[in-house]
Amino acid sequence: MRIYTAYDDKTHTPSDPTWEAAKWWWRCSLFVGVTVTDHLGSVHYLASNLLVTATREQLPPEHPFRRLLTPFIYGTADVNRDAYVLLSPKQGLAHRTFAFTYDGIVRCLLKGVEFIRLQTFPEALTAAGTDSLGDEFPYATDGLALYEILENYVRDYLAIYFPDDSAVEDPAIRHWWSALTKQAPNLGLKPLQTAEQLIRVTTHFMFTVTGFHGQVGDVVAYTRDPGFVGAKIRAGQTIGDVQSTIQMINITITTGLIQPPMIGDYRHTLPDQNKDQALQAFETYQQALEQLARDIDERNLNREQPFQTFNPTILDSSVSI
Repeated sequence: MRIYTAYDDKTHTPSDPTWEAAKWWWRCSLFVGVTVTDHLGSVHYLASNLLVTATREQLPPEHPFRRLLTPFIYGTADVNRDAYVLLSPKQGLAHRTFAFTYDGIVRCLLKGVEFIRLQTFPEALTAAGTDSLGDEFPYATDGLALYEILENYVRDYLAIYFPDDSAVEDPAIRHWWSALTKQAPNLGLKPLQTAEQLIRVTTHFMFTVTGFHGQVGDVVAYTRDPGFVGAKIRAGQTIGDVQSTIQMINITITTGLIQPPMIGDYRHTLPDQNKDQALQAFETYQQALEQLARDIDERNLNREQPFQTFNPTILDSSVSI
C-alpha cells in the first residue's frame, strides 16, 4: 500500500512515479536485514554458536542429551569460524558486498545477537497475531507442523533417558543450561526447574538451526535476478550493478553447499543404552518428517503460490552451510 523511506522522510504509494524505485529500495533493505541480522547474527552467531559451544563444552561425548543434539550441531563450529574469517571482518565479504561502513555492518549484525529474547516459533506467531490464519498463511501452517514434530521427538527421547523431571537433576544438563544462561543472558532464561523448560528450549534451538535457518538462509532464488534484489542501492538505479551482483552471488555460492539433510539416517549417533527405544523414537520422528513433506506437497496443489520453506526434504540438519 505504501513504502516509507527514512533518508528523505517520504511516503511512496502505487500512484507515485517513485513507486518502482521505492519497491526496489524496500527489497534491498529487507534482503540486507534478513541476511546480516537474522541469518548471520541471530541464527549463526547467536543460536547455533550457543548450541554447539554449550553442548561440546558441557555434555560428555556419550551423554544421551548430547547424542540427541549431535545431528543439529554438525559442522556448526567450522561454518561459524569461516563466517568469522571471511564474512565479518573489516574488508571482508559482508563489508564489501553491502552498502555500509564497517561500523554499520557491525551494528546490523549485533542487532541479531544482543537484542534477541528467547521466543519460540509458536510464541512469535501468537505475538504477531498470525497463529490462527490457517493455510492463508503457509509460513505458520507448515512451520507449526515442523515445530510440533521436533517437540514430540525431544519429548519422546528425553522420556527414555530422563523420565518425569529427572533431567533437571542431571549435572551435565544443568551445566549445559547454565552455560546458555551465562553466554547469552539477554535470552532471559530462568533457572532450570522442569522438564518442560528443557523441552521448550531444546525444541527452539532445533527449529532455529533447521526450519528457521531455511527461511532466512536460502536466498538463491532471490539473488538470481539482479533486477529483483541487490546488495547496494545506487541513486537513479533499480537494478544491481555488475560488481555488487557478483559480490552477492559469491556469498550465495559459498554458503549454499549441500550438507547432511534433515531426513537422514542418524541412528549411529544414538546411545547404546536403551538403543531399541531410542531407535523407535528416532524412526517415529523421521516418519513424521516424511509425512509432513507429503502434506506440504498436497497443500501446495491448492495454494496460490507453492511454499516450500519448511519442507523437510529440502532442509539441512544443522547450520553447516
